[in-house]
Amino acid sequence: MTTNSLSRGIKASGYAVVAIIIFGIIRHLSGKDLIGGTFFKSEFLGTAFGESGVYSGWPISHLLLHLYLGFYCPDLWMLWIALGVLWEIVEWAVGEQLKNPEKASDAATRVGKIFFPQFGEKDDEITQYDNQWVRGNMSDILFNCIGLFIGVAARNLYDSRKNLTVSDYRGKISAVA
Repeated sequence: MTTNSLSRGIKASGYAVVAIIIFGIIRHLSGKDLIGGTFFKSEFLGTAFGESGVYSGWPISHLLLHLYLGFYCPDLWMLWIALGVLWEIVEWAVGEQLKNPEKASDAATRVGKIFFPQFGEKDDEITQYDNQWVRGNMSDILFNCIGLFIGVAARNLYDSRKNLTVSDYRGKISAVA
């Protein structure tokens, strides 16, 4: 493990948390989740994970963060998987508290009402989170793993080719032409 990898990973994760807070504030002020709209639908994923099969930009953000972590911090891939699972567990627990305010502490209920005043209201449009903005999903862990796999594979490919010289590529290019 390199200190540089850990530092990059912590910074990237910190930026992600700041982005989540900013998106939360925007959602609170405008009532709109900027990346919460439907990006794609997958009956297969929905069935596999017991979800609606409607996916927003949030799982894509998981994929992109973990792609970055896989490329720039590949030696820590097991840590990123563990932290991703932990994040989903915490997110699920917070979502459960917000979903059932009678079970939540007074402080959790107050925070929930401040940041998620529309919590539990229904839209006509089907969305991934069905107006439960904070909710841990098993599919998010899959998107984390896919991002890590692509990032680590791209890093390995990059590292294997960065020591090649221009003359190494000339033979391959002329063979194709």
